[in-house]
Amino acid sequence: MKLKIKSIYYILFTPFLLCFLGFFYFKTSRELRSFEDLEGEDQIQDENIHLFSEEEESEDEEISEYEQQEYEYYEENEKLNQRVVLYVGGGLIFLAIYTLKSNQNNITISSPQNNITLNSSSNSTTYIEPASEDYNVDDKKLLKYLEGKFKAQKGRNKDSEFVGICDMKKALRGTKHSTKDIDGNLKKLESFAKERKWTTFRGKHFDWWMFPIPKYASGMGNKFVVYEEDIKSLGLDEIYMKDYKKGIELTAQSWGWDINNGKRFDNPSKEMIWSKYLVRMGKMVESLLAFYYVLADKYPFLANYYLSLRKFYLILKKEGNLYPKDYGKDNPYWKNYFDSTFASPLPDELKNNN
Repeated sequence: MKLKIKSIYYILFTPFLLCFLGFFYFKTSRELRSFEDLEGEDQIQDENIHLFSEEEESEDEEISEYEQQEYEYYEENEKLNQRVVLYVGGGLIFLAIYTLKSNQNNITISSPQNNITLNSSSNSTTYIEPASEDYNVDDKKLLKYLEGKFKAQKGRNKDSEFVGICDMKKALRGTKHSTKDIDGNLKKLESFAKERKWTTFRGKHFDWWMFPIPKYASGMGNKFVVYEEDIKSLGLDEIYMKDYKKGIELTAQSWGWDINNGKRFDNPSKEMIWSKYLVRMGKMVESLLAFYYVLADKYPFLANYYLSLRKFYLILKKEGNLYPKDYGKDNPYWKNYFDSTFASPLPDELKNNN
């Protein structure tokens, strides 16, 4: 088991050193005050002596001059001590704050079985790295295995319901288009994210035009269904693909998942939690895969984002936090659908025999 012992030493050592410096400063100040009291008494004696003898007054003046020099010496030492305490103490306080800040969120414990990062933030969820064979898979083989299920059919969507490529772009971005009752778009998601209203994502409907898939969609029919040539047309527009990518990133972020780095965010807000909205996740990965099989060479993020969401799925499944209560029991079709979409359990032909 490995802990960040060095950081603990800093935390424990700092208070003792600050106490020592404080004691040193207090002692010096006390000596100075005693000297000032002594000087006051000497001044009274000097006045009395001055009444008796000019000779003794002359001697006293010499003594006072000596004491003045000694006083100045102590005064310089006090200023020096104050600067030492200020600079050293300030530096140690900064070091302590920096050390605490860098270690307050994560304590890493390594064990032979798996890796667990316990995040001390009350807003976070325990992160468990899957230690199952489902995670041990060749990415290229996995994507090839899923191709037959998710690759878009050839040609274009010529259905009369289809809104067209131009209006699909407008629907995603949030500009004027021919489809009514648009509930969510990238502009709104960006606004929610800026205001940290992450749970608002859950109540908005935008999957059809933000994550278009190559099959009939309940609620929208064929309005936003894309085939191979439609995907190629969308892929030619780099601005559209940038918006498409951003929509996936923000949606994953609303679940507390850093899709680019394949892990949970270190300090998620209270609202950045897994919504158990599996249908949305399903449409996201279906869209990513459909676009990947057409645009893989030009947009590598398509495969990376699918694999990142698969990792998130496996973590949630291992934690028992994937489905709403009795979701699998009441909806066996959806449970089987997601398990097959994310290849979990891993089919025999995808298992590594290393």
